[in-house]
Amino acid sequence: MVAVMGAVVVFAAAWVLGGRAVSAPASVEALAPADGGVGSPATSAPAGASEPLVQADGTAQLPGALTTTTVHELRLDHLDDLKPLGWTVGHLVDFGFGFEPQRLETGVVDGVRTVELQLADGADRISVAETRSESEDVGLTSLREKLAPILDEDLVEHYRVTLGTGEGCDLFVSRAGDRWTAAVETDDAQYVITSNLAESSAEQVADWVMASDRARVQMLPTDPSARDRLARGLDELFRWND
Repeated sequence: MVAVMGAVVVFAAAWVLGGRAVSAPASVEALAPADGGVGSPATSAPAGASEPLVQADGTAQLPGALTTTTVHELRLDHLDDLKPLGWTVGHLVDFGFGFEPQRLETGVVDGVRTVELQLADGADRISVAETRSESEDVGLTSLREKLAPILDEDLVEHYRVTLGTGEGCDLFVSRAGDRWTAAVETDDAQYVITSNLAESSAEQVADWVMASDRARVQMLPTDPSARDRLARGLDELFRWND
């Protein structure tokens, strides 16, 4: 009886502690370091343009980025903070593709923000750049219009495919065979996905990203479940005990 009562008290305390309001960041900008981040005050390339994920040959380009954009590197634990702000990249690890996050960056141009997550599994890499407007007053230029000036048909082959989630996807495959880029857009977001995986994996990876996009929408609002609430409360109790 004593043990049962003790367990009841512990779980009741955990429920109360887990239900306390957790302060969420007001914006992605609030997550950026105060020192200006990577390449401050300006970089010579868009966010994530390090070798070998995004190449200068036009295979991939962050939508909305300029060559003088300040790029902030965010801590990887900020992936959880991106979830309540409505960013799909925050959920990619949750829904899994066997890849681990390696680098997280963001930049904004004229009210249009891009957040790029780079993942790796040994020698294989996937980079997902997600672009959204900062406000309803700012529209997104179509991906085709953004990518057209930088694509070199001598270097890439272009295919148009329909994903399992229903979206149309522009697939650009390097003629050198060492990487590909998939470009997909919805009404309020754009995704540029680059990888050195086999070309046959392109649609599967793009489907994974878009399935995560849909799951993100279904998970809003972001009130914690009973399980998450108890886990959060127990974690806080254990920290107190330590």
